[in-house]
Parts: sequence; structure tokens; C-alpha cells
Amino acid sequence: MNTWCHWGHRDWLQLGLLPRRHGVLPSDWDTTDSGGLRMAVAELLSQRAERQVRRDWRKSAACQTADPELFFPVSSVGRAREDIAQAKAVCGSCVVRRQCLQFALATHQMYGVWGGTTEEERRVRVREQRERARGAARGGTGRSV
Repeated sequence: MNTWCHWGHRDWLQLGLLPRRHGVLPSDWDTTDSGGLRMAVAELLSQRAERQVRRDWRKSAACQTADPELFFPVSSVGRAREDIAQAKAVCGSCVVRRQCLQFALATHQMYGVWGGTTEEERRVRVREQRERARGAARGGTGRSV
């Protein structure tokens, strides 16, 4: 009995995207033709890998081996300034600094050093982005003169 799925294609099976139980290749199908589907599947796999990397950016973060308290100082004066400088130094060498900052902005992280920025630096950045957006909506440049 042929159990080939109606949406199935030989490339899906050959690339290992379908478990063998989902289908048996019809004997009259030419399995040497790769066609455009193989490229589309490869592109989908690379997009999936990119999404996985985006989700798992924390595993590549330079701060994984640093003291977490360094990134969450209790104030912005005195000894805390030294901690902030040290945290920013760790962020400066981090390969996922951009993703970290994007995460902090997207999730409204109010405390700590994220992506090499302090709470205040992120607030200023968000405020400036809002002002630019308002200016663009009004047809201006969004910059004060």
C-alpha cells in the first residue's frame, strides 16, 4: 500500500525531512531530478537554523562566564560606575552584543547592562527613536533645530 503523503515529494524524503514511515517512493518517479524544491527546502532549513541561532544567542554571549552582579549594579555612582565599565568591556568583545541590545529594547529591560548599554542609555535611545518617528509622521526630519 502506498502511504505517500499528498503533499510529499521525493526531495523531502531524500533530505530527511520526512520520516520513512510517511511515504514510499513510487517506482516510476525519477529520483535524479533535484528541481527547484530542493533549493526551497535548503532555504527553509537555513532560515530555521538562523531562527535557532537568534533564539539561542545567549549561549554565545561573552557574559556567560562573568559574574551576573557585574551587569546589575545597585546604582550608577561610586563603585557601581566601575562595575558598569567592566560590564561594558565584556559586552565590547561579545559577538552577540547586537542581539542582546535588541532583546533588551524589545522586552523593555529596565535594569542592568544589556548589549553594552545602561538603563539610561537605552531610555535615551528609545526616546530619540520615538521623536524621530513622530517627526517622520508629521513629515519632518524628527530632529530639533
